[in-house]
Amino acid sequence: MDKTGNNYYQSCRLNAGLTQAQAAEAMAISTSTLAKIETDVRLPSDALVDRMADTYRSPMLAWWHLKNHSILGHHLPDVVPPQSDCDMALQSILMGDDIGQANEVVKCLLADGIIAPDEYEDLVKYNAMIKRVSDRATSINVYIDGLEKEGV
Repeated sequence: MDKTGNNYYQSCRLNAGLTQAQAAEAMAISTSTLAKIETDVRLPSDALVDRMADTYRSPMLAWWHLKNHSILGHHLPDVVPPQSDCDMALQSILMGDDIGQANEVVKCLLADGIIAPDEYEDLVKYNAMIKRVSDRATSINVYIDGLEKEGV
Protein backbone atom coordinates (compact mmCIF):
# COMPACT_ATOMS: atom_id res chain seq x y z
CA MET A 1 0.00 0.00 0.00
CA ASP A 2 1.28 3.43 -0.85
CA LYS A 3 -0.32 5.29 2.03
CA THR A 4 -0.42 4.06 5.56
CA GLY A 5 -2.70 4.85 8.41
CA ASN A 6 -2.92 3.78 12.01
CA ASN A 7 -4.76 0.59 11.18
CA TYR A 8 -5.67 -1.49 8.16
CA TYR A 9 -9.19 -0.07 7.79
CA GLN A 10 -7.73 3.44 7.71
CA SER A 11 -4.94 2.42 5.32
CA CYS A 12 -7.49 1.05 2.85
CA ARG A 13 -9.54 4.26 3.05
CA LEU A 14 -6.46 6.41 2.50
CA ASN A 15 -5.36 4.26 -0.44
CA ALA A 16 -8.81 4.76 -1.96
CA GLY A 17 -8.19 8.51 -1.72
CA LEU A 18 -11.19 9.14 0.52
CA THR A 19 -11.56 11.40 3.52
CA GLN A 20 -13.37 10.08 6.57
CA ALA A 21 -16.36 12.24 5.64
CA GLN A 22 -16.49 10.93 2.08
CA ALA A 23 -16.14 7.31 3.18
CA ALA A 24 -18.71 7.64 5.96
CA GLU A 25 -21.22 9.21 3.58
CA ALA A 26 -20.65 6.50 0.96
CA MET A 27 -21.26 3.79 3.56
CA ALA A 28 -24.16 5.58 5.29
CA ILE A 29 -22.45 5.70 8.69
CA SER A 30 -21.36 8.60 10.87
CA THR A 31 -17.84 9.96 10.78
CA SER A 32 -17.60 9.29 14.51
CA THR A 33 -18.34 5.59 13.90
CA LEU A 34 -15.64 5.44 11.25
CA ALA A 35 -13.21 7.30 13.51
CA LYS A 36 -13.82 4.75 16.30
CA ILE A 37 -13.09 1.91 13.88
CA GLU A 38 -9.93 3.59 12.62
CA THR A 39 -8.64 4.17 16.16
CA ASP A 40 -9.40 0.61 17.30
CA VAL A 41 -12.13 1.72 19.70
CA ARG A 42 -14.78 -0.23 17.83
CA LEU A 43 -14.63 -3.36 15.66
CA PRO A 44 -16.81 -3.07 12.55
CA SER A 45 -19.45 -5.67 11.78
CA ASP A 46 -18.90 -8.05 8.89
CA ALA A 47 -21.66 -6.25 6.98
CA LEU A 48 -19.90 -2.91 7.41
CA VAL A 49 -16.56 -4.39 6.36
CA ASP A 50 -18.30 -5.68 3.23
CA ARG A 51 -19.37 -2.10 2.45
CA MET A 52 -15.87 -0.84 3.27
CA ALA A 53 -14.28 -3.36 0.90
CA ASP A 54 -16.63 -2.25 -1.88
CA THR A 55 -16.29 1.48 -1.14
CA TYR A 56 -12.50 1.29 -0.90
CA ARG A 57 -12.23 -1.13 -3.85
CA SER A 58 -10.21 -3.43 -1.62
CA PRO A 59 -11.36 -7.07 -1.57
CA MET A 60 -8.31 -7.85 0.56
CA LEU A 61 -9.89 -5.84 3.40
CA ALA A 62 -12.74 -8.34 3.70
CA TRP A 63 -10.34 -11.29 3.82
CA TRP A 64 -8.05 -9.50 6.32
CA HIS A 65 -10.97 -8.67 8.61
CA LEU A 66 -12.23 -12.25 8.69
CA LYS A 67 -8.74 -13.74 9.03
CA ASN A 68 -7.91 -11.47 11.98
CA HIS A 69 -11.25 -10.86 13.71
CA SER A 70 -13.34 -13.98 13.22
CA ILE A 71 -13.22 -17.16 15.23
CA LEU A 72 -13.25 -18.93 11.86
CA GLY A 73 -10.27 -16.96 10.52
CA HIS A 74 -7.82 -19.79 11.09
CA HIS A 75 -9.72 -21.81 8.45
CA LEU A 76 -9.00 -19.21 5.75
CA PRO A 77 -6.01 -19.66 3.46
CA ASP A 78 -2.89 -17.62 3.99
CA VAL A 79 -3.12 -14.95 1.32
CA VAL A 80 -0.22 -12.76 0.28
CA PRO A 81 -1.38 -10.80 -2.75
CA PRO A 82 1.23 -10.31 -5.46
CA GLN A 83 2.74 -6.83 -5.32
CA SER A 84 2.89 -6.41 -9.09
CA ASP A 85 1.88 -8.03 -12.36
CA CYS A 86 5.40 -9.50 -12.60
CA ASP A 87 5.07 -11.01 -9.12
CA MET A 88 1.70 -12.46 -10.14
CA ALA A 89 3.28 -14.09 -13.21
CA LEU A 90 6.08 -15.58 -11.10
CA GLN A 91 3.58 -16.93 -8.55
CA SER A 92 1.62 -18.52 -11.42
CA ILE A 93 4.75 -20.21 -12.77
CA LEU A 94 5.74 -21.50 -9.33
CA MET A 95 2.19 -22.68 -8.74
CA GLY A 96 2.23 -24.64 -12.00
CA ASP A 97 5.57 -26.27 -11.21
CA ASP A 98 4.48 -27.27 -7.70
CA ILE A 99 1.07 -28.62 -8.68
CA GLY A 100 2.55 -30.73 -11.47
CA GLN A 101 5.05 -32.34 -9.13
CA ALA A 102 2.54 -32.84 -6.32
CA ASN A 103 -0.06 -34.26 -8.68
CA GLU A 104 2.32 -36.93 -10.03
CA VAL A 105 3.48 -38.04 -6.59
CA VAL A 106 -0.02 -38.12 -5.07
CA LYS A 107 -1.32 -40.08 -8.10
CA CYS A 108 1.40 -42.69 -7.57
CA LEU A 109 0.77 -42.86 -3.83
CA LEU A 110 -2.97 -43.32 -4.27
CA ALA A 111 -2.88 -45.52 -7.40
CA ASP A 112 -3.46 -48.75 -5.49
CA GLY A 113 -6.20 -47.22 -3.33
CA ILE A 114 -4.22 -47.86 -0.16
CA ILE A 115 -1.99 -45.51 1.79
CA ALA A 116 0.78 -47.65 3.22
CA PRO A 117 2.43 -46.48 6.45
CA ASP A 118 5.66 -45.67 4.59
CA GLU A 119 3.69 -43.54 2.07
CA TYR A 120 1.94 -41.42 4.68
CA GLU A 121 4.86 -39.02 5.25
CA ASP A 122 5.15 -38.31 1.51
CA LEU A 123 1.40 -37.81 1.26
CA VAL A 124 1.50 -35.23 4.08
CA LYS A 125 4.49 -33.48 2.47
CA TYR A 126 2.81 -33.20 -0.92
CA ASN A 127 -0.50 -32.22 0.65
CA ALA A 128 1.35 -29.25 2.20
CA MET A 129 2.63 -28.40 -1.29
CA ILE A 130 -0.92 -28.56 -2.66
CA LYS A 131 -2.05 -26.23 0.14
CA ARG A 132 0.68 -23.72 -0.82
CA VAL A 133 -0.50 -23.89 -4.43
CA SER A 134 -4.06 -23.26 -3.29
CA ASP A 135 -2.92 -20.29 -1.19
CA ARG A 136 -1.01 -18.88 -4.18
CA ALA A 137 -4.06 -19.30 -6.40
CA THR A 138 -6.23 -17.51 -3.84
CA SER A 139 -3.64 -14.73 -3.58
CA ILE A 140 -3.67 -14.27 -7.35
CA ASN A 141 -7.48 -14.24 -7.36
CA VAL A 142 -7.55 -11.53 -4.68
CA TYR A 143 -5.00 -9.50 -6.66
CA ILE A 144 -7.02 -9.77 -9.87
CA ASP A 145 -10.26 -8.95 -8.03
CA GLY A 146 -8.55 -5.80 -6.77
CA LEU A 147 -7.52 -4.86 -10.32
CA GLU A 148 -11.09 -5.40 -11.51
CA LYS A 149 -12.43 -3.19 -8.71
CA GLU A 150 -9.98 -0.48 -9.75
CA GLY A 151 -11.17 -0.80 -13.34
CA VAL A 152 -7.73 -1.77 -14.65
